[in-house]
Amino acid sequence: DHDARFHAARAELLSARGEHEAAIQAADRAAEMVPLSRDYGVGFNMLMVLARVLAASGDTERLADILRTLEGRPGWVSLVDPLGLEPAWDPVRDDPEVRRLLGGG
Repeated sequence: DHDARFHAARAELLSARGEHEAAIQAADRAAEMVPLSRDYGVGFNMLMVLARVLAASGDTERLADILRTLEGRPGWVSLVDPLGLEPAWDPVRDDPEVRRLLGGG
């Protein structure tokens, strides 16, 4: 799990620097290392890192797929409000499917 967290942190750093392709690759790696079936808590967090990186890149289609994977699972309730509060969602705020999945209508 330590290695997955390293890749997740790297993904968020790369994303913040605007290096979206490299950020997505690092986030994908983190999510692959700790699937939900192996460690739900860490796996959920790794998928959320991937979701934020995808949001920053503007990849609404893949982001919606990740959010559908998480929809209705434990921990999902924490995602209901971020569309209005979390700056990470700004690049995808106007996408209707992402907005619906995050509870924003």
